[in-house]
Amino acid sequence: MDVTVIKKYRDKNYFQGKTLPNYSYGASGGSPAIGVHNSLTGLQGGSSGEYYHLTSAEYTGTGTGNFVRLDSPVFTTQILSPLIYGSTAANGNIIIRGTSNGTKTTSGIFLQDLGGYVGIGTTTQTNSRILNVASAGIYSAGNLQFAVGLNIFMGATADAGTRFIIKHVSGESPTNVCLDYYEDLRFRSGVASATERVRFTTEGYVGILTSTPLGALCINGGVHIGGDSDAGDNNLFIDGTAQEPNYTSGFQGTNWRIQADGDAEFENMFIRGGLTVSELIINQLHYQNGGLIIGAGAGRIATVVDDTQGAEILTFEDPEGNGVIPFTVGAIVKMQKVDIDRTTVVRVLVRQVSDADASDYTIEFEPTAGWVPGDDDIGVFEIGDEVCAIGHTTDTNLDASIYMSATDVDNPFLRVLDVVDSYADWTTAGASLKLQLGNLASLADYDDGSIVIPSDPGYGLYCDNVYLSGTIIATAGYIGGTGGWAITTGSLIAGTGGTRIELDTTTGLHLGATVFADAPFSVTPAGVLKAISGNIGGWDISAAALYYDGDSDIESAGMAPADFPFYAGADYADRADAPFRVTPSGYLIAKKFIYSYELSNDVLISHDAPAIFPITSYGKIKTIILGDDVQEDLTIRIVHTVDVGADVLTYSRIYRNGGAVGGAHVTYNAAAPDQATYSEDITNWNAGDTIELWGYKYAAGTSYATNFRVLGIHTSISNEVSGTTSTP
Repeated sequence: MDVTVIKKYRDKNYFQGKTLPNYSYGASGGSPAIGVHNSLTGLQGGSSGEYYHLTSAEYTGTGTGNFVRLDSPVFTTQILSPLIYGSTAANGNIIIRGTSNGTKTTSGIFLQDLGGYVGIGTTTQTNSRILNVASAGIYSAGNLQFAVGLNIFMGATADAGTRFIIKHVSGESPTNVCLDYYEDLRFRSGVASATERVRFTTEGYVGILTSTPLGALCINGGVHIGGDSDAGDNNLFIDGTAQEPNYTSGFQGTNWRIQADGDAEFENMFIRGGLTVSELIINQLHYQNGGLIIGAGAGRIATVVDDTQGAEILTFEDPEGNGVIPFTVGAIVKMQKVDIDRTTVVRVLVRQVSDADASDYTIEFEPTAGWVPGDDDIGVFEIGDEVCAIGHTTDTNLDASIYMSATDVDNPFLRVLDVVDSYADWTTAGASLKLQLGNLASLADYDDGSIVIPSDPGYGLYCDNVYLSGTIIATAGYIGGTGGWAITTGSLIAGTGGTRIELDTTTGLHLGATVFADAPFSVTPAGVLKAISGNIGGWDISAAALYYDGDSDIESAGMAPADFPFYAGADYADRADAPFRVTPSGYLIAKKFIYSYELSNDVLISHDAPAIFPITSYGKIKTIILGDDVQEDLTIRIVHTVDVGADVLTYSRIYRNGGAVGGAHVTYNAAAPDQATYSEDITNWNAGDTIELWGYKYAAGTSYATNFRVLGIHTSISNEVSGTTSTP
C-alpha cells in the first residue's frame, strides 16, 4: 500500500462497505487485498483472520494477523499476532506488544509522544526517565542507572575472550560497581586510530603509556605528584614529602623519608659511583678492618687482562665515566686484605707501574725495589681489589702518602711519609718518615742524627717540627732529647752536678749543684737571690764583692765586706784610695762633706753692688755661677732689688744660662724715686748653671740693680747626744 494512500484511508467512513482492488496489500489471487470485515468499522485483509482495525472501539475476535488500533483494546481471547495500537487523544501514545500467548497487560514497548519517553515492559513514566525498563531498572534523571544486582554484558556472558561486564556487586556492603573483563582491559584515546594509554592486565598489573607492564604499576614517562607540570621522560616530581608510611625520625628512627627541601633519612645507602658533598656529618662510627692508605692515586680493579705474576695488566673502575687512569708510570702501589681476625693477611702485593695506556685504560705492572713477586706476594690480584699508591720513583709531586694501621706489628699508629721512591722508604724508619703518631715501638732506638728514640718509647708523637699556639701539659719526658731538659712533675731539669740547671715550683731556680742549698746561684720564689760570681747590669759578682768599675773613678763604686763594705769614687782594685769609703769598724772616710740645701731667707750668695739698667731692650746686668756641689735639679730662692728715679719705667727678669726662667717685673713711680725687691723660687738648677739678672729702662733717667742674692740654709751635723733643761 502506498504511504499516502494509507494516510488517506485513515478516514473510517471512506472504505466502509466498499470492495477495494487487489493492488496494495494482501495475498495474490481472487480474494481482495483489503475488504470490509463484519459490520464493525475497519478493514479486512486478503486472508481470513488478517485484520487491520483502524477505528473500532473494541476487538473480540481471534486471528493470526497484525492489529493496529488507536485506542487500547479489551482482550477477551488470545491474540496470536504482534499488536500496535494507540490513543485518539491529542499527543497520544503508541504501544507495541509481542506475540506471546496470554492476556497482555504490562508487557511491550511504550512510546509517549509528549516528552519523548520510552517504556520497556511498563507504560508508567516516573522520575523524568527518558528510558524506563521494568525490573531491569535502566532509567535516567540526567544519569544512566542500573537496578541492584543487574549487570551490563558486552560480548559473551560467560568467561571468554570477548566478555566485558559492568557489574553491580550486590553481595558486598556497601554494594559496589566493578568492571569485569576476561582479558587485559585497555583504555584508548585520540583519533580514529586511537592510541592505547592505560592497560590493566589479567595478572593485576597496571601500565600507563605501556602495553607490557611487568609490575604492579609501570609508567613509561614522567610523573608529577602534587603538580601539573611536565616532569619529562622517566622523571618523578614530588611537590611535598615522599616517605615510608611507618617512618620515624632520628638516630633511633626507622624507614625512610625524602622532604621537599632536600633533607632525607635512610637506613642504609650504597653508592657505586662518586659521592660529592659540601658537608659530611657522621653520627655513628664505622670500622675499617686493616690498614688505611691515603696516597696520590687509588682504584678498584675492574678486570684482570693479564694475570702473569709480576707483569700483570689490569683495568680499574671509572665511576664517573671520565676516562681517568688512577696511576702514572713510576707509581709504587700496594694492595692488602686482612682477615676479620685482624692478624691474618689474606692477600698483599706491591708493584710498580710500567705503563699506563690511555687508549684502552689498561695499567701494566712490574716488580719494584724491595719487593719480590712470588716470594713476597700473598695471593694474586682479583676483581674488586682496592689498589693504592704509596710512592713514586720519579715524580716528587706524587711520592707522599699517609698510612694508618691497626693490624701491623707495633700497632696502632699513623705515619706521614714523603720522598718515597722505593718500597724500603715506606716500610722502615728513615728520612722519608716525617711523622708518626700513636705507638712508637717501631721506632725504638732509632737515631735520626738529631735525636735517639728510647728503647721503649711507648705512645707519642715523632716528627720534624711541632708548632703550637696553645698549651703544652707534660709531667714526664725530655725537651731537646734525652740529654736535654727532663720534665718531671713540678720541675724542669737539665745537666747534673756542676752543670745542673733546675727550675722547681717549690724551691725556685738554682744552678751549678744538684741540691738547691749547695748551688752557687739560686733564686727563691720569694725573690731571694744568691750568686757567687757573674754580672748584673754591669755589676760584677764574686764571692768577695759586688762592684761596678765605670769608665772613670767618679762612676765606680762597690761593696767588699772584708775591707770596705761600701766605697765610691774608685774602681775595685783601688778601693782603698776611694775618696769615700766605710770600714768594717764603722769609720767613715770622706774627702768632702756637702751640707744639704734648704729654702730660707738667709743669704748664701750676694751680688749687691749697684749696676745701671740699659735703655730700650733687655740686657744682662748681673751673674752668679753655681758651684760643682749643687745637687741635680735643685730648687733655689733668688731675690733682686730695683732702684728707679722719678718717672723712669724699668723692667727686670731672672735668666738661666741665657734663657728666661723667672717672671717679668715692672718697677715705676711717676712722682718720685722708688725701690722694689722681688723674690722667686725657681726649679731645675744644676752645678755650673749661671743665674742671670736681665732688664732695661724705658726712658732717660737713673735705674740701678742691687742686692742680687741666693737665699737659703745648709743643714749641719747634729750631735748624737743633746738635750734641754728646765726648772720645776
